Amino acid sequence: MKLTVFPSDKGDCLLLTSHDGHHVLIDGGMSRSYRRYVAPRLEALGTAGQKLDVVYVSHTDQDHIGGILSLAEDAFLWKVFATHLGATPDDGQSDAPDGFRRPRDRARPPAIDKFWYNAFSAALPNVNGKFETTLVRVATALAAASGSDVMRQAALATRELVASVGDGIQLNNRLDKRQLGYPLNPEFGGDLMQIESDGADVPAPLPIGSIRFHVIGPFREDLEKFARYWQEWIEKNTAELKRLEEERRDDERDLLPNEFERLHGRLNALATRLGDRGKVTPPNLASLMFFVEEDRRSILLTGDGHGQDILRGLERQGKLDADGGIHVDVLKVQHHGSENNLDEEFCRRVTANNYVFCANGAHENPDLRVLEAIVDSRIGPAHSRSKNSQTKNRFRFWFNNSSTFDDEINAENKGHMALVEADIASYINQSGDQMSATFITDDRWRSKKRLELSVGG
Repeated sequence: MKLTVFPSDKGDCLLLTSHDGHHVLIDGGMSRSYRRYVAPRLEALGTAGQKLDVVYVSHTDQDHIGGILSLAEDAFLWKVFATHLGATPDDGQSDAPDGFRRPRDRARPPAIDKFWYNAFSAALPNVNGKFETTLVRVATALAAASGSDVMRQAALATRELVASVGDGIQLNNRLDKRQLGYPLNPEFGGDLMQIESDGADVPAPLPIGSIRFHVIGPFREDLEKFARYWQEWIEKNTAELKRLEEERRDDERDLLPNEFERLHGRLNALATRLGDRGKVTPPNLASLMFFVEEDRRSILLTGDGHGQDILRGLERQGKLDADGGIHVDVLKVQHHGSENNLDEEFCRRVTANNYVFCANGAHENPDLRVLEAIVDSRIGPAHSRSKNSQTKNRFRFWFNNSSTFDDEINAENKGHMALVEADIASYINQSGDQMSATFITDDRWRSKKRLELSVGG
């Protein structure tokens, strides 16, 4: 297998290629990074007569779905052009015979066989547009209380969620048979891709050429919690917003910041219901995740999932050893290396030859404590080290960004990446010859503007 890791702003975008020439696009990062780094590479695939066997979208957050939406928009524009072209052969230069212009400013995506994507509308079948409307109202109301740092952060987070939900709805529309008509989750009859926590049989492996994809998440109950969470969110906040708006009209004054503090507190209370995973958002907990195998080589594709769920899914698929551990060739570290998605136990139980971090310093990801926990699981004191037999193997960290990468990231993010680089240099020095690291600005990758991992070669 070959895993290509693209710069993707603060998100994820990877391309997995089997040894027999099949391709799976894994998320799309943000739209801008997709157009800059990914779209030209995909167009080259299509020009070479190759296709994407699957486009796999882990979840609806904008930093994963934004680039996929751009891909779908481009595919739609080119489909419209092909319709106008009709039976006329495409010479690659001319407009359509009826004068319809070819989309010259959009890279032409390759053919796509199908999508693996748990559509937001499928996970929440009964919201009927109320959810998006309530989100917009909350974002607008929070913005009115911009004198508070807490409220500004809440407004920003809510606006991002509005955009994410809107992107999910737009992607649903693009994939509809009336537009692009790509098959959606055909192995699951078009339904949600999921796994049962116990009892029922686990989903069969999904073959893509010589690669086998094993579903390890999300669990059915997490999707049900996801739906209940948002239904409750809608009901609670619709009532709260209505009360606040009535008070505003009655008193003819602006909303008081303390009212928004109460609203923000309610949102936080809902968000922490899932206990140890409370700081991970419901869309992230609903991430579609896979254990991937080819010729006894393995990759963990984790989206923004939580370590507990990854381990549960691996256990259900029978991939953990007798001690509850696993060693893989590649771990795509979940949620950009956020401290909320893994702990020391996960690092000890899941070890890898290669740890891939998709992050550019935004939200202080990858978190320095996460880097330390992974390193400690390999070269740290005895109580911190993994009991996996491969713990003493050499291992490498891969970063799809750096403090000097020309990616228009702000100074704060660059500063965090500089801290990452300093810590990594120190860990490498401590490790002797066991640890190494690759950043996208290293000499081999600087001009390519992508990383390429040969898994098993």
